Amino acid sequence: DFKNLICNQFRTYFLPIDELIYEDDDYFVYTQKKLRILDLPEINEKIYTKILDIVKKMCVEKIITPDIISCNLGFPLNDQNNSELLLLDYHDLTPFNVFVKKQKWIKIFNCLLNFASYMIYKKSFEEQFNQSLFHI
Repeated sequence: DFKNLICNQFRTYFLPIDELIYEDDDYFVYTQKKLRILDLPEINEKIYTKILDIVKKMCVEKIITPDIISCNLGFPLNDQNNSELLLLDYHDLTPFNVFVKKQKWIKIFNCLLNFASYMIYKKSFEEQFNQSLFHI
């Protein structure tokens, strides 16, 4: 089931589900603990590596979401060292083969390039290079 997938297979990558309120073949409603959302300028090598680890884990498990954006990443409120970065919004999880067919992979690449730009330059890719990621 969905809660088992999130809470077991992705337990150190995704924010766990506290309570699954509703689930069917098309929808699910759940509650989670609050997080402190990732602030883009705080991205460093450690945080960027954790983001890559999250993407790698999804690829290994052959289920992925394109929503690897900063507002969907955060730290537990009790994590003062920013060592436990988690993906909190995984509503669009899709089997990897379907994801590739729909060509949504470009969104992940764009996010990873933008995160890398913040890690290196402390500003977005567009700010640094005066060019949109969607026109590369």
